[in-house]
Amino acid sequence: MSYECLCGEIIDQDFPVEYEFDRDDAVFRSIVEGEVLRLECPHCGAVHRLEEESLFRSRDRSLVLKLLPEHFRDQVRAGNYPPDPEITRLVVGYPELVEKVLLWRDGFDDRIIEYLKYGFYIRNTAKLTLTYAGVENGKLEFWVREPDTDKVGRTRVPLEAYREASGHLEEILSRPRLRAYLQAPRVFVGDGPWFDPSS
Repeated sequence: MSYECLCGEIIDQDFPVEYEFDRDDAVFRSIVEGEVLRLECPHCGAVHRLEEESLFRSRDRSLVLKLLPEHFRDQVRAGNYPPDPEITRLVVGYPELVEKVLLWRDGFDDRIIEYLKYGFYIRNTAKLTLTYAGVENGKLEFWVREPDTDKVGRTRVPLEAYREASGHLEEILSRPRLRAYLQAPRVFVGDGPWFDPSS
């Protein structure tokens, strides 16, 4: 495929449409480190993140992710995406892809993680985004970002909160307000109306 850099350079490069990974193998690390779908212009050196529609499968097939480019977000938010029985999770944009593979590696149920994020979102009036970063000293760590700015911070949630919510998963999934955001394949509360005072 051909891509045009902002400097005007035309770059011819093909990317795989399917990737297979395992915990901490080379492909997994390249996803987490941002090397997948990365294009560097040979003329000006600019680095571009290409969000091509792609499939990411764990070797044991317990996680099959479909990555859609960011410009599909409104369509996906409206529920307009074709069903695919092979897909276990549908992600929009590269940051969601990285988060899902990290959660898979660390053995966390992403539905519980998204529920914990929901609790953060409804307590904060500012429109912030939370992205799973890992576990440290018995606490879940999340990147906190303010959209359209470079402001980044961290917040921590005790692992006990995850364990407690895990014990109530069926009740959580039965809540009408949350159900649509915690059902496969689109498990993501960031698309919810939590920042709309009229919701």
